Amino acid sequence: MFIKRLVLDNFRSFSHLDLEISSTRNYIYGVNGSGKTTILEAIYFMSISRSFLKTESGSLINFDSSKSKISLILEENKKDNILACEISKNEKSFFLNDEKLKNTSDIISHLLSFYFNPESVFLFKDEPNLRRKLFDIVLSQIDKKYLYALSRYKKILKERNAALAKGYDQDVIDVLKDELVNLSYRIVTERKNAIYYINKIISDIYSNIFGSKRECKILYKTTSPLKDDQEEFTSCLKKLFEEHKSSENMSKMTLLGPHKDNFIFLLDNKDVSMYGSQGENRIAAISLKLALHKYEEESLKRTPVFLLDDILSDLDKTRRDNLLNYLDDKMQVFITGVDEISLQNYSIYKIENHQIRRI
Repeated sequence: MFIKRLVLDNFRSFSHLDLEISSTRNYIYGVNGSGKTTILEAIYFMSISRSFLKTESGSLINFDSSKSKISLILEENKKDNILACEISKNEKSFFLNDEKLKNTSDIISHLLSFYFNPESVFLFKDEPNLRRKLFDIVLSQIDKKYLYALSRYKKILKERNAALAKGYDQDVIDVLKDELVNLSYRIVTERKNAIYYINKIISDIYSNIFGSKRECKILYKTTSPLKDDQEEFTSCLKKLFEEHKSSENMSKMTLLGPHKDNFIFLLDNKDVSMYGSQGENRIAAISLKLALHKYEEESLKRTPVFLLDDILSDLDKTRRDNLLNYLDDKMQVFITGVDEISLQNYSIYKIENHQIRRI
């Protein structure tokens, strides 16, 4: 897939931006606060219907306006599609070729993208929910059934936790448990399949960027049974719930299931979050996102866009060059930075006073 044009109206600090794009390799530079990240944010927003920043949609609107709009032309298989979103304070509406989509979730999978910024260095040091979220976004784009199972699971989990907290009848709690168990099978199976694929390639990705051979592995820690057969999985998980019944009644919350999953990066058999340097954690996070990018590409036979926000300055020259050399030629890449640098085969853009021009 290839973004050919991006238009922003009253989005963040831009009153209007119209960016024509003709390259798979794009570098955008300018001083801090000039709007570089906003361009990546708009692209990502059109991918999963929300920002990568912890912000409400209403805050994306320029303070001089009551609504904002993002639109882009996306080419795929020699066909152009127009994706658009209109954002007001309390609502966002998505459009595909001028036809309004019924549900916000319908935009997911039209534009596939991955985002990486300097804060991603803490991916394996932060709470597990951030790593679960990363996997959930990718797997939801690959399979709408996963998205449904995950959404349903979160709803039932909330209901069951409320039932436990209020001391509901055990029969009610067990009915909710049974539905959680059935939904857990798809979630755990798809996460397990993704990790199996990732572990075949992630050592090579890390080693290529790092510059020397390292052994890497994603360790999947789950309270759910790792059984391939659904009937066996269901039976084992129900048995585990029965064993934890008294603990759940005391804690007033659900203690088992994929909402407790964790993903640990092992570098040379050591937990990178505990024993790795900041540089090693940074490359581990990049490597996982590149591995997930490859998994999504292989699963859908489509190539997601890769967004790298101001990370080149955090890498030494050798590893910066290694990363740039590793990026697949089929992949459209947008990189931002503060300084003007020479990058071979890249279109270079400069942002100044919220105006962008190609150098």
